[in-house]
Amino acid sequence: MAGSCRTEASLRRQTAYHEAGHTVVAWAVDRPVGGICILENGDGASDIDVTTGRVEEIDRIAIAWAGMIAGNLCGEPRAAPDPWSTDRVEIYNAEARAHPNDEDAQRRLSAQGRAKARRLVREYWPLVDQLGAELYQRSTPYRRGSLSETEVRTMLANASNRDSSQSRTLVHLSAR
Repeated sequence: MAGSCRTEASLRRQTAYHEAGHTVVAWAVDRPVGGICILENGDGASDIDVTTGRVEEIDRIAIAWAGMIAGNLCGEPRAAPDPWSTDRVEIYNAEARAHPNDEDAQRRLSAQGRAKARRLVREYWPLVDQLGAELYQRSTPYRRGSLSETEVRTMLANASNRDSSQSRTLVHLSAR
């Protein structure tokens, strides 16, 4: 990595935020989520259920884009895009399922999914930041870092409770 400003720590941090982005956007579009981790080799994994029930292709695309968006927003130098990453393959497959043989419609769907992911990552940035920071803190170059399904769901539930109490406060104030 001669000449690169990307360190192992910055890659782990970007991976942590990447996985947090997937998880929070999946939760925001009502998909079941589980644990998240950074593996010893620096790769990450999010346990997200996109197989149960009907899942809109735009939501699949938003979940895939969310990792890249959150990873780029975490303050670390941007990684070079990998055209064959798991996320890019998921986006391509969702586009093809939704609009076989119509590349213009596929591009529009991908742009819509990316816009949805960007909106949700920004809307829920405090939660992405909380999950990403906690996951990063638990990882080292030689040890896997993870948040269990219970820990992730607790953080998400606490965020839901804060959101609903803020909504009730706003409704209460606007009723005056």
